[in-house]
Amino acid sequence: MKTDKIASVETKKKMPLGRKVAIGAIGVLFSMNIIQMFY
Repeated sequence: MKTDKIASVETKKKMPLGRKVAIGAIGVLFSMNIIQMFY
């Protein structure tokens, strides 16, 4: 149990940056698609 909690905390610390990059990339692609639709 203790090792699982430590592992989950480590992944939580590492995740936000990767998640931000992924969300940013998806957001850019999504906005580009919307711009292409309107023009």
